[in-house]
Amino acid sequence: MKTLRRFTRNRFFSYARIASAGTLISAAAAMAFVAVDLSGSAANNAGLFTATPLTPDSTYAAGKSLGRNVAQSDPSLLGRTDSTLINVMIKYDYDPTASYTGTVTGFAATSPSVSGKKLKENKGAVNAYEQYAAGVSQKITGAVRKAVPEATIRGSFVTVYGGVAAQLPANKVGDLLRVQGVVAVQKDALEQPRDGGSTTAGSNVTVGVIDTGVWPEHPMLSPAGIPAPADGLKGCEFGDGSDAAHLGPAFSCNNKLIGAYAKTATYMAVIGSNGQEFCNDTTDVCSPRDSEGHGTHTTTTAAGDKVSSAILYGVERGPVSGIAPGAHVIMYRVCLAQGCFSSDSVSAVNQAITDLSQRIRWQ
Repeated sequence: MKTLRRFTRNRFFSYARIASAGTLISAAAAMAFVAVDLSGSAANNAGLFTATPLTPDSTYAAGKSLGRNVAQSDPSLLGRTDSTLINVMIKYDYDPTASYTGTVTGFAATSPSVSGKKLKENKGAVNAYEQYAAGVSQKITGAVRKAVPEATIRGSFVTVYGGVAAQLPANKVGDLLRVQGVVAVQKDALEQPRDGGSTTAGSNVTVGVIDTGVWPEHPMLSPAGIPAPADGLKGCEFGDGSDAAHLGPAFSCNNKLIGAYAKTATYMAVIGSNGQEFCNDTTDVCSPRDSEGHGTHTTTTAAGDKVSSAILYGVERGPVSGIAPGAHVIMYRVCLAQGCFSSDSVSAVNQAITDLSQRIRWQ
């Protein structure tokens, strides 16, 4: 009797350990070992035992990410019963390229703090890991779509964050958190912008600004006397002038303003332009051109070139310059009239890391 009980208990815990290792088995199958009739001796009950092969319902294998210990779901999203569509960021169980420390077997670290290399200098490891991470992301996204068919996935972020932007009904957050590989669900908040030497100062620096855009013709963004960037010009999304009615006049980036992007996909999908923001509501395309001045102000404060005259309220205040007048500048426009979505800002940071800005100014 005691021998049979020990055997049954050990077998049950062995299967429980298999389940905890990541293979899902049904509770009914596990409990079958406990439900054996224990009356009589082991010899009399020997004929009651049969071996039935078990097939897992599903499996999921991946190294545990460091981000899973940091990312937390927004408490205000939990337990909601209404079906209001909400915009969220979904943290997946993998580390983004910029912070991956080599925890997955077969893939070298890509985090510059571990590898000692910038991402662009570590292309082999970066490409290999991003291919792996993209596969993990696609698998989890497939499970998300199966569990929450109402979810709309808007974008995937592998270089930073390690997850996706999405829209779904508020009462489906619980279902989303039950998907294997989903670490946290966070608000895709609509944030608001904050106000807040020599002519060659900063000449070895590229300043990335994440804000409302930039007015490229501003005199403090003149390329005069600024050498060409070592890595060349970046993306320049002011347009070619063919849609000037919506996007404004064409502009070619130069040695000062070496790149400009409009990262406004979520804002245009959710809210749309008010018609005065250098955006086309039909194509959802925006220019990085500044429609309100905030981004131009912060850009020129950080890296504006020296100008001899600056008249404020009729008083000459010149000459003036930004902190790093010799620096190159890249603008990442994420804010429109009503604010800036978190996913658009993450998209901008992804691009900024690709462009290798040494300084990123977020207002």
